This record gives sequence, structure tokens and C-alpha cells, in this order.
Amino acid sequence: MDRVTLKYVGSMVGCALIGFFPFVRQSRVPLLGHFDFGMHELGHLLFVWAGETVHFAAGSVVQVVVPLGLGLYFWLLRRDLAAATLLGAWTGASLWDVSVYVADAPFERLHLIGGDHDWAVLLHRYDAMHMAAPLATTIRVVGGVAVVAAVGLSAAGPWIEDRMRGTRVPAAKRIRAGEGVGVPSEPSPDLQNRAGGADNRDDPWD
Repeated sequence: MDRVTLKYVGSMVGCALIGFFPFVRQSRVPLLGHFDFGMHELGHLLFVWAGETVHFAAGSVVQVVVPLGLGLYFWLLRRDLAAATLLGAWTGASLWDVSVYVADAPFERLHLIGGDHDWAVLLHRYDAMHMAAPLATTIRVVGGVAVVAAVGLSAAGPWIEDRMRGTRVPAAKRIRAGEGVGVPSEPSPDLQNRAGGADNRDDPWD
């Protein structure tokens, strides 16, 4: 097994493991769950100035946006698909965590560290408490799709990486061959004629 294949096998197992805890065991992912909580509280602190609605929503939004943003960074800028898939699975797990919070809004049974129940406040404010269950289900489904997509991309990772290399190698070969970089291999007939005309002109110093 080559190094590229081994890398994607590892990312596929990692994505499946990340998804196993929330969607099978119905629990937070060890360590990542604590980080999600930290990002949740950071979101509240960052947007404490933005009004109550944004302040209460910011915790859930930030805890999802952080792994999602990191995943896009690794995929689009670093071209590291294996890392991006792991972060995509983490995004799905974080969405599951938010869905649990949303579903609890009508009952407020979750043990909170302190303060108000974000989603109870938000849904009550907009008279949308009846939307807690369908909203939670939608968020959970999106999270599940993110995990499945991450596992699938990891499985296809070697093929995708090979395709990405295949689109870059011909261009590199063309550059090494002097093609496609604005430098013709031979002078054009027009340039040859001009050069010949310049050689035939009388030298003013003769």
C-alpha cells in the first residue's frame, strides 16, 4: 500500500470514528466535544455587542463555522483533501451537537454551565417553539450528510488526488518544453523578414 492510499485510509477511518460517536453512540466526540464547547462560548463573547438575537445564535454558529472554515482552507488553499475530510466530519459532529441543543429548547432538560438556554430564548422570541423538532432534525440530517460525504471523499481520495496531479503535470511538461509560456520555439516568418530587412539596411557609419 503506497503512502497516498495509506493517508486516505487513515482519514476514512478517522471520519467514520468521528461520526460514530454522535450518530451511533449519541454522544459528543471525545476532545472535539470540549473544543466545540469552547468555540460555542467564544462565539457568545465575540458577539456580545451585536444584540441579543445574534449573541444567542453566535455560539452555535461559531462552533460549526470553525471546523467548516478550516476544512475549506485545507481543501481550497492547501490542497490537502485528507485533512479537509476530517474537518468535514468534525463539522458534521458539531452540527449534531447543535441539533441536540435545538431539540431541547421546549424542555430545557440539558445541564448548562450557566446562563440562558440559547435556543429556548431564540425560538420563544420569534414564537417558533413549535419549530424546534423539525429544525433540529434538519440540522442533524445535514450533519449526517457531512459525515457521509467526508467518508466518501476519503475513500475516493487517491483517485481525486491522481486526477488533480494529472491536470497539473501536462502544464508543467509544456513549461519545461518551452510551450505555452509566450516564447516561440522558432522565430515567426514576420520576425525573420524584419530581421533580414534590418541586416540589409545601409550602415550609416560605413
